[in-house]
Amino acid sequence: MRAVAFAVWATYPALALFGLLRPLRWLPLMFFTIGYKTVWLAFIAYPLWQAGTLWGTPTGEVAASFLALPLLALVVPWGYAWRTYFAWPKNAVESLRAASS
Repeated sequence: MRAVAFAVWATYPALALFGLLRPLRWLPLMFFTIGYKTVWLAFIAYPLWQAGTLWGTPTGEVAASFLALPLLALVVPWGYAWRTYFAWPKNAVESLRAASS
């Protein structure tokens, strides 16, 4: 399992370089990163923190590295992301309206 964790963490610098070269193409990876860090902080780190057993453990070290999560969310161009990945295309909405008339 340590080898898998090492491989995952070693991949991040390479992906970060690609993200610097073409940032908008790598937004889905940024969404994945924000998502899994949010879930991990909410369901793993937060209960341990509430119990007072988070800091001073390996889990606490991971949680400390994930605390930069708001900075990740801050640099996402949310308007572009919404229009590109989440919103219905205008043509699809117009064709649905025309079909129902």
